[in-house]
Amino acid sequence: LKKDLNDETITSICNKIFYYIKPEQEKADTYIEYRILTERESDFAGNKNLTETYYLQVDIFSYGNYKKLAQTVKNTLKSKGYISLPTDGDLYEEDTKLYHKIMRFSYKKFIYILTRIFTI
Repeated sequence: LKKDLNDETITSICNKIFYYIKPEQEKADTYIEYRILTERESDFAGNKNLTETYYLQVDIFSYGNYKKLAQTVKNTLKSKGYISLPTDGDLYEEDTKLYHKIMRFSYKKFIYILTRIFTI
């Protein structure tokens, strides 16, 4: 996820990207935080785990309009195989005066390729 969020299409708009929580001493008008919410084994066959599914959250914080950045993040991650989940949220953080966009995704990582040789 870190590598995918550091794609040039995203970093050309916002290059402040942090895992979990932005360090307090770091100054930024707009920034992205990301985290893995859960990961689990999925898609079993032949008593083997074929994939791992990750559920991820990407948060955008901004003092201004973040809509272009949010759409760019969503489009970029979708182009890399992430699935956008219908749990987006738009918030306003009263204490910091930051707008806060929440986006969630899932991603499947193939860990085992099932092969079978057929003979006729």
